[in-house]
Amino acid sequence: MEEQISALSMKIDQCKNCKGSVRHLIFNPVGRRMAKQSVHRDAIIDPYKRAVSTFKSLNCALCSTPYSKTANEVNTPTQTWCYDIQTVCMKCHEEQGAIAPVIRAHQCKDHNCFLIMAHPSYCLMELLSSGCFTLDQNLMGYVQTKSITIPECPVCNEEYSIENSQREPFILQCGHGICNGCFAQMSKRKTISFFNFKYVLECPQCTQNWTYAQESWENPLKMLLRELSEKRQIELKRTCGDCKKEAPLLEMFQCNDCGEVMLCSLFGEVKKLMNATCEVITPQIEAYDVCFPELQADLIKNIHNFQAKALEKAGKIEGLNYDPAEYEKADCLAIAGKFEGICEKYLGDLRSCNTGIEKLLSKFDETKETS
Repeated sequence: MEEQISALSMKIDQCKNCKGSVRHLIFNPVGRRMAKQSVHRDAIIDPYKRAVSTFKSLNCALCSTPYSKTANEVNTPTQTWCYDIQTVCMKCHEEQGAIAPVIRAHQCKDHNCFLIMAHPSYCLMELLSSGCFTLDQNLMGYVQTKSITIPECPVCNEEYSIENSQREPFILQCGHGICNGCFAQMSKRKTISFFNFKYVLECPQCTQNWTYAQESWENPLKMLLRELSEKRQIELKRTCGDCKKEAPLLEMFQCNDCGEVMLCSLFGEVKKLMNATCEVITPQIEAYDVCFPELQADLIKNIHNFQAKALEKAGKIEGLNYDPAEYEKADCLAIAGKFEGICEKYLGDLRSCNTGIEKLLSKFDETKETS
């Protein structure tokens, strides 16, 4: 029976590719704070192993060089002074500012993009320094290496989100950021605007005052959140290696050994049934597996003791007179007869037990043939 349980376990837990064991896949591409999510789970595989792609928002918009995690480097993310603030590397910022506006690679409706003192994009550098990203093998861009904790607005302490326009990140000219909702509440409208820069706001982190043309605009952090969402949608589905149907990644299982074969939730439900079945039948069988040998050992010991005492009793007949000897003989034979009756009943029950187990074993063979 133990072999049957083992075979069942192997059937449920075996990889379709390498015959290795299978485990439940736990995956969370975008991490959350523990206080805001009761279960915080990290990937047990690299979710981007199959289709690794870099984040365009973490590369310079002009030369495509990956941004630096620190300030004062040639590839430090540096902000322009535009209607729609953009981010380029410090090298491109200096090069673009040194040439005439008409021949710049950066073109927008404002011509003063590079005249104001450059400020690093602290929001991007903070993300890059979090350890969630690393450069790919070719050093051409950043890929995600672990779950990302979404940055929060320093004013309302709510996570930035592209699903709620009020929670979208608003990057300030100083390089810090707040959400659109807090910008709308904290900014002041100027009575006289300069080049259509009609809003003024004091940064809640560095207290610098800057003017802005609008209340919401495209920026690298918003682009990053959009890229995360797109990657998540792509990576959150897999094809089941058993039924070939596409299923959500969170409901799938993965091979421990090769990391390739994925199995859908139906596999998981079957595995639960198998585990529940084994939890019930294993202690039932193990109880008799332990009990029978112990009882058998006691039985053999008692038989040996009975034989010794019976022969000892019979040996005393030799020293008796005829009548007491006849009585002792009858007593010995009566006791031996009772012993034989008990043993015959036990043998009958033992044969019946063995026959019943053999019939049950044959049912496993019948099930195997029909399957």
